[in-house]
Amino acid sequence: MTRVVQIVNRSIRFLEIFLVSGGILLIAASVILNVICRHLNIIFVGLNEVALWGVIWVTFFGTAICARRGIHISMSALVNRLPLKPRKLVVSIICLITGLFSLFFAFLGWQLTASTIMRGQVSAALRIPLWFFYISAPIGFLLTGIYFCLAFLRNIREKGVYLGIE
Repeated sequence: MTRVVQIVNRSIRFLEIFLVSGGILLIAASVILNVICRHLNIIFVGLNEVALWGVIWVTFFGTAICARRGIHISMSALVNRLPLKPRKLVVSIICLITGLFSLFFAFLGWQLTASTIMRGQVSAALRIPLWFFYISAPIGFLLTGIYFCLAFLRNIREKGVYLGIE
């Protein structure tokens, strides 16, 4: 069982990194191409849309990567001044609350995505179904929530203070 969990974990980590790095390359390429096309007075429909949706995908999957690694922006200046036991308690509570909120936002994101699927909405320029872009929110929030909840459990089970699972 542990071997299967490790394989799934590595696969998800690879997919997250692939989507974020690919998304950043896609954003850069579409913005550069858009600038070149504008300079040459060429109309290339959809480049702004590609960059916008790339930013959205990178944002939600980047959030999950940050939660996995424990590198989110935090009020560490205050928390790091606390002694070990209170710091561990505060970090554990923060991880639990953030994880539960993220899971709630994943639920709300899924509701938005499902309503978009039912309506058959498509993007303005490229005519791509909007659910393809909106699905990044519930997936990203779900992964983020899972990672924060796992960090909470890690803080309960192990010695030390953990902001993430890696």
